[in-house]
Amino acid sequence: MREPATVKATVKKLGINGEGIAYLDKKITFIQGALPGEEVAIEITRNETKYKIGSLKKVIVPSSHRIKAKCRYQKDCLGCPLMILDYPSQLESKYQLVKDTFAKYVGKAFEHTEFEPVVPAGQQLGIRNVVRLPVVNFNDRLTFGIYQRESKFLTLMSDCPMQSKRINGCLVKLEQVLNEMHLHAYDDLKKKGVRFLTVREFDAGLQLIFVTGLDRLPDRAIEVISKFEEVQSIIVTINTTKKQDFDASRYEYRYGSHKGVMEQIFMQKKFSISSKSDFPVYRLHALRIAKTLASLIPEDVAKIIELGCGIGLYSLGLDEKYEIRGIDISKINVLDANNNARLQNRENAVYEDGRIENLFTVLSKRNHYDLAMIHLDRFKMNEALVDSINASKTKYLLIESDHVSMLAKNISQLTNFYQLNKIIALDANPNGSGVSVVAMMTRKK
Repeated sequence: MREPATVKATVKKLGINGEGIAYLDKKITFIQGALPGEEVAIEITRNETKYKIGSLKKVIVPSSHRIKAKCRYQKDCLGCPLMILDYPSQLESKYQLVKDTFAKYVGKAFEHTEFEPVVPAGQQLGIRNVVRLPVVNFNDRLTFGIYQRESKFLTLMSDCPMQSKRINGCLVKLEQVLNEMHLHAYDDLKKKGVRFLTVREFDAGLQLIFVTGLDRLPDRAIEVISKFEEVQSIIVTINTTKKQDFDASRYEYRYGSHKGVMEQIFMQKKFSISSKSDFPVYRLHALRIAKTLASLIPEDVAKIIELGCGIGLYSLGLDEKYEIRGIDISKINVLDANNNARLQNRENAVYEDGRIENLFTVLSKRNHYDLAMIHLDRFKMNEALVDSINASKTKYLLIESDHVSMLAKNISQLTNFYQLNKIIALDANPNGSGVSVVAMMTRKK
């Protein structure tokens, strides 16, 4: 069979997912593994009406910023596309992405906005504190791995450099125990076996949540795993449906903390976190976001309404002088938020669940809030909510999101009534394409 022809391309910039972007035949061409400034040889694997996808075959002229990846799976794993790019260049690429996105969607309202270079992460490896991993069979062994989309490549996850050392160490021991007990990965036909594992890392240790078939996790396995020094909680849930909404299933609390509730210190305050509520994947990054939000609150603010409040990490981490009203679509999150307010003796912090656009419309008519703190990653800001915010006369908006395009689009809908004052971008995922953006807006007079 004749080998597919390769073509040369010059990479101009990085895309939102960390892929190289070139232009061939006036079409944008995405090339995984290629860096800006490089001349590469590629094979066109898809040729659509508006774009092409090229498979990298050779780097003819490498970038001076290309480095050796700190992971043997990086070439085939899609989790860390920028691990081959030196860190200052990663930050510069993310800065340019935010700048270009806001210029595109916000236009003139962005021209005079204060915008500084991307704030670097405190560390670039070992930062992930939450993992959700499929349990698979590989080389006649049960292990934890992820099949990359659009390929059959299996990334083994027990030594991922982006996960914390405590998580990686536990995964290695778990793999050994599960194989010594001759357990099997989930079988769709038999509806038996171990299906998924979620690991959440808290100050005190790890919480393990196993998703299994009808056979559950054997008692002898629970007994052995519970003796791991780093394991503080073990939960098992049975799920044999094709859907992967595992939180909808009933949890069996097999070891450790009461009903899977764990404690965590955040912003120097104690939080109680239940097993089904939201918890930051990158704890140190969430702390940086919290400190950034707190630093941007003007001195004349007394009353804050928080949209997409989660478990109250960001608002309860603020100074106790603020009166807080939080709203979220998740009943589980709101239950935790109110529990945490009681735990911290915060009588001036109340949380409520429901449709955010409905709750905000009602609450903003009944009360005047000086500032709305908005976490866009937790819900979709629809037209009704935009109209309610514009009509509310709330003086300040403090908005944060990891989705730069969505944030910029939403901000563009608010610029008739609000001035975009400042943008702070923080590296959300070193070696990946993620960047978090915090935007400060002030009501126009």
